[in-house]
Amino acid sequence: MSLGLVAASVALAIVLPVAAFLERPTVHAAWMWIALSVAGFFLLYLLCKHRLATPEKIAEHLNRTDPRWEESAQLLLKPASELSLLELRQLQRLQAQPLHAEALLPNPFRPALQVALVSILCGACVMWLGYSLRTEQTRATQAPPLSRTATLLPTVTRLSVELVPPRYTQRERLTSPSLDLRTIEQTTATWTLELSQPARTARLIFNHDDTLYFPAQGLMRQVSTTLSRSGFYFLEVETEHGIERSHYYKIFLERDEPPAITILEPHQRIEVDLLRHSRLTLVARIHDDFAVRESNVQAVLAQGKGENIRFKKLFFPFDAVHREQHTKTLDLLALGLKPGDELYLTVEAQDNREPQPNRTRSETVLITTKDTAEVETDFSMSLPVAAQPDYFRSQRQIIIDTEKLLRERRTLSPAAFQARSEALGVDQKVLRLRYGKFLGEEFESAIGGAAMEEIERSLAPKDSTPHPLLKFIRHVHDENCGHLSKASLAALEKNPNETAVEKLMSQFVHAHDTEEGATFYSDAIKAQLKAALAEMWDAELYLRMHKPEEALPYELKALKLLKALQQNSRLYVQRMGFEPPTLKPDEKRLSGKLDKVVSRTVSQTLTVQDEFAAVRKALAVISNLRAGQELVSGTALQHLTQGGTALARAAESDPLRYLDALQALRQFLDAAEQHGRAPLVYLEPVERALWSLLPQPESRPERHHLHMPTLAKSYFQHFSYAR
Repeated sequence: MSLGLVAASVALAIVLPVAAFLERPTVHAAWMWIALSVAGFFLLYLLCKHRLATPEKIAEHLNRTDPRWEESAQLLLKPASELSLLELRQLQRLQAQPLHAEALLPNPFRPALQVALVSILCGACVMWLGYSLRTEQTRATQAPPLSRTATLLPTVTRLSVELVPPRYTQRERLTSPSLDLRTIEQTTATWTLELSQPARTARLIFNHDDTLYFPAQGLMRQVSTTLSRSGFYFLEVETEHGIERSHYYKIFLERDEPPAITILEPHQRIEVDLLRHSRLTLVARIHDDFAVRESNVQAVLAQGKGENIRFKKLFFPFDAVHREQHTKTLDLLALGLKPGDELYLTVEAQDNREPQPNRTRSETVLITTKDTAEVETDFSMSLPVAAQPDYFRSQRQIIIDTEKLLRERRTLSPAAFQARSEALGVDQKVLRLRYGKFLGEEFESAIGGAAMEEIERSLAPKDSTPHPLLKFIRHVHDENCGHLSKASLAALEKNPNETAVEKLMSQFVHAHDTEEGATFYSDAIKAQLKAALAEMWDAELYLRMHKPEEALPYELKALKLLKALQQNSRLYVQRMGFEPPTLKPDEKRLSGKLDKVVSRTVSQTLTVQDEFAAVRKALAVISNLRAGQELVSGTALQHLTQGGTALARAAESDPLRYLDALQALRQFLDAAEQHGRAPLVYLEPVERALWSLLPQPESRPERHHLHMPTLAKSYFQHFSYAR
């Protein structure tokens, strides 16, 4: 099997180079395929190396195929000095028997030769089949070659073109070996025409309606022009016998591209600390087709804040230029850059194109500077504390957590239950203080609108032992507590008689410096909000007493009061606007006079012109000629000529793609005008070019028929009949 694979690889190594040489008859192609075949042979050898025959494998094969060897064939491979006494006797026994190992071993030479011959035959068949198909396809699809050397007119002896590129390109002038021109734009082309006999006129006609006339005297004539656009042209000579036209020739002009600028350093947006780095290095790569005449750095300095911003524009040349790499070092402090200012950098370049150079501008690099003064002021005036929004639970969340605590009471330990109840009491206090700010209660001077004396009196026991809850609500105000202002401390030092007089006068006097008078709410809203705060206080009281079941009714009532307060605080404003009069359809409907109302009908027929009608007609003529039409009628020639006009317009923008098809169409038309028929092989490239001119068809909705079983079809038919 291994020898067969080797033979197959050798056969392929012979066939593939031959096929490559026939495909592309060059020595380079043949050697390439030989190298590939040798590499494939060595790769196949490495993959099948473990399958090669060795003495050990031959001994295993003999033991497996012939029982007379008694699993002792490997004894023939060992030296006699290494055999034991038992192995020597077994070896003598085998040598005494008439055993022929050559007859038991397979001979793979004949199968390998067969595999090699079959491989060579298969490769030859595939090579011949591909070559024949490729030849037929080439004959069927390609037009006859358009010879550029045989396109000279009978009266023209020689026609040459000399190209002089622009001076800034530093290219040498050359004589084009072909009349198809490929050069850079703004090249000066000089045509030299040598005639064999006198001619009336000789001119070059270009596709963009430009005509270049040769001088009228002499047999040797010259004419020059500057090429600015791609396209095609042909030569036309008028003699006494008629007008002669040459083939079409291409003009492809390479455009001088503007310089390409790439900023390598710095990045497009950076922030600079002027105290540490006051110098900035700008590195840009500027590439041009020929040469860069001028390059500079444009800097725009923006200073100021808000609406008072001033801009200053500066230009700097590059410090160093090494091939395409341009370097500039900027001193930011020398430019007047201060902390908080911004600097915009742009690289501009122009090449050496004549007469008008190409200019390019790069992307803008933004350089910002740290305003260290503002940062230091902020740091010195405040502490670095992360500002976070105030977090507090809503009344509904406190109710939900209270109900959850009551449900889990049996599963919790007494300490955990009391801790959670105490935490809910703290949350209720935070919420109460939050709503108390709307009443001007910055401190707990009046908890929920209730007097401290009443609360303490209700919690005072009959014996002398104080209630444990009093430690949460009792607070002694003195001059060291921090809650009393100077006015409050002065009030405590007043005469008790004066205090009694103030309490009496407070019922009839409106004070503006109280906590309640510092809000903008009405008395009704204040009273309702105080009631809600009183309920919150009761709920907090029982939560801190570890009695959440008694605090739950007060929580629900506080929530009800808050929702009612939200509804009452909404304002409903009556909509103001135009009030239309009341309609009376029974009296006014269909009561108008329509005598002077005349219906106006405008009918207009619009004809949409198909801009590709000439192309479609030309394709239809080509299809008829392919179907078997022998003679080319005058109408067919007219349609093909119109299609050639469309090809000529397309060749103006892309001569490399459509000019060969236009030339083939012209040859077909010339032959058809002279003989009434022409070879159809000329129409192959014409048809492909015309099809490429047509736009892609628009997708339209189509009706798709569903494939249904017979039973389903009969069901729907009977259903439609029943309806």
